Amino acid sequence: MRLLLLTLFSLYLSSMLAQNFYPPVVNYSTKDYGKNQERNPENFAVVQDHRGVMYFGTDNGVIEFDGEQWNYIKTGSGSFVRALAVDEAGVIYVGFYGDFGYLKPDTIGSLVFESLLRKIPEEYQFFSNVWKIHTVGKSIYFQTEEGLYVYDVQTKKIKVILPKNSFHTSFLVDSTIYLRDRQVGLVKLVNDKLVTLKSTEIFKEYGLFGMHRLPDDSLLLITQELGLFKWKNGGIRPIVEQNQLPLSELGIIGSMHLTTGDFALNTITNGVVIIDEHGKINKQINRSIGIRSDAVQQIYQDRDLNLWLALENGISKVNYHSPLSFFDEKAGIEGNVQTVIRFKNQLFVGTSYGLYVQDDGLQGSNHFRNTGMIKDQVWTFTIVDNILYIGASKGLFKTSDGQNFSKINEYNTNSIVYRPTRQDFIIAGAQGIYVFDKNFNEKWSYVSNFSTFLGGAVDPENDSIIWL
Repeated sequence: MRLLLLTLFSLYLSSMLAQNFYPPVVNYSTKDYGKNQERNPENFAVVQDHRGVMYFGTDNGVIEFDGEQWNYIKTGSGSFVRALAVDEAGVIYVGFYGDFGYLKPDTIGSLVFESLLRKIPEEYQFFSNVWKIHTVGKSIYFQTEEGLYVYDVQTKKIKVILPKNSFHTSFLVDSTIYLRDRQVGLVKLVNDKLVTLKSTEIFKEYGLFGMHRLPDDSLLLITQELGLFKWKNGGIRPIVEQNQLPLSELGIIGSMHLTTGDFALNTITNGVVIIDEHGKINKQINRSIGIRSDAVQQIYQDRDLNLWLALENGISKVNYHSPLSFFDEKAGIEGNVQTVIRFKNQLFVGTSYGLYVQDDGLQGSNHFRNTGMIKDQVWTFTIVDNILYIGASKGLFKTSDGQNFSKINEYNTNSIVYRPTRQDFIIAGAQGIYVFDKNFNEKWSYVSNFSTFLGGAVDPENDSIIWL
C-alpha cells in the first residue's frame, strides 16, 4: 500500500496539533549505516557536534552521519558505546565498558578514537560501563558505577570521585553534577565532595532516570516505579498525575528537557512520551507513528529541533516541530488516497477503499477507521452550510455531524461544485454532469460517458460558466 504524506499548511494544522500528532519520521537501519558490513542494529547514545554532524553509540564504535554519508569509527572490541557528549570546543567524548576517551582527527582528517585510560590512576583503571558523560567548561565527567572520573581538558589529568556504594545514574543541572548513589540517595558534587540532598532517602532503593530544573526553581525528579517528584529547599513531594496510563507503567529509562518546556521521556516499551511539568501526557511517539522501535535508549534534540532516537533497532529522526503531519497504513489508512478534508474537528480521508475518519487514540496518538458507510472509491469532499458532502463511485453522500451519513443519490460523483450565488450544486462523474438545487431536485443534466473528473470551479467572472 502506498505511503501517504499529507501536506497541510501551518495555519490549518495549528488547531489540530494540540490533539493530533503525526510528525514526519525518517528511519535508518543497518542497511543505511552498515556499509555492507555486519552491524548490530542496537544504538545506545546520540549527540550532535558544532558542525551539525550526528554521532551514534553502537557496537564497538561510533557512527558518524553528516546528513548524506555514514562513517564508522571503531573504538574497542566486545562492548557497546553507551555514552557520548560534546564539549564547548566541539570535541566528541566517548564512553564504553572499561574505557573512555575522545575523537580526534588523524593525519588525513578522519576521526579516530583516543583513549584516556592511561591517564587514570592505576588503582582506578578497572571499571564497568560508562553510563553518562557530562561536560562543564573545561571539565569532562565520565560516570560509571565504580566512580565519577573527572578529566581536566587543560591539565590533561584525571581525578576520581568514589561513591559510598555505587553510582546508578547521573545528571547535569545548571552546571552542577547530581548522582544517585545506591543505598544513599541523591547526592550532588560540591568542590569535589559529595553532598547528600535532604529528604532523598527514597532513592536509596528506587532508581532515578531524570532530573530537570522547573520554572519555580525546584527540581523535577523522574523515576521508573514511582512517577514524578518535586524537590526544593530540602523538601520533597510526589506530583499527582491524572493520566489514564500512569507514568510508572511506561518503563521510563531516560528523559530530556525540550526547547518547548516539555519533557521527553524515553521508555523501553512505549517509545517516547511527552509530558508537561505537571506530568500530563501531551504526545506519544511510538511505532504507530512510524519510528522503528518502541525501545528508545536515548533522545537528543538537534539544533533544528528534530528529535533523534537511538533505538534498540536502528535510528529514527522525528521532525518534532514540523508544520506537516504524516499518515500511512500504520495509522489505519488503506488504499490510494484521493481527497482529504477537515470537518467537525476531525480529519476525513477518501481512498480507493472507502471513507476514513480520524479516531482519537490514547494520549494524542491518532488512528483512522473506515466508516463502513462507503465501501468503494471516495473521490471528493466539499462543505456547504456546515454539511459535509462526499462524492463517491457509488453515489453522493452527506453528514451534518461527521458520524451519521445519508445517501443523496446514486450518481457516480468525481467532482462537486457549489454556486453560492444560485445556491445550487454541479455534480460531475462517469455518468454525466448534473445540476441540483439546494434540496437536490434536478435542474439540468447532460448524460454521457466521461473519464474521471479531477475537480471543478465556478468562473469568477461569470457564474453561468463551470470549469470541470
